Amino acid sequence: MNPIHEMNEKKKLIITTALKLFSEKGSAATSMQEIAEICGMSKEAFTLYSNPKRNWKTARWSTAYLRS
Repeated sequence: MNPIHEMNEKKKLIITTALKLFSEKGSAATSMQEIAEICGMSKEAFTLYSNPKRNWKTARWSTAYLRS
């Protein structure tokens, strides 16, 4: 597998895991550490695949939108 494809797959895993947890527990009760652990990576590796300030605001907004 090439590195770019692998990175895209990890990003998809992170996003789907985050959205699942947000819908189950709410975004405020879900930590980045929890998402990283479920995805099988360290919090440090997790930050390589995401920009928490930008992506999590978008993910939280998307979750709120999908619930309405």
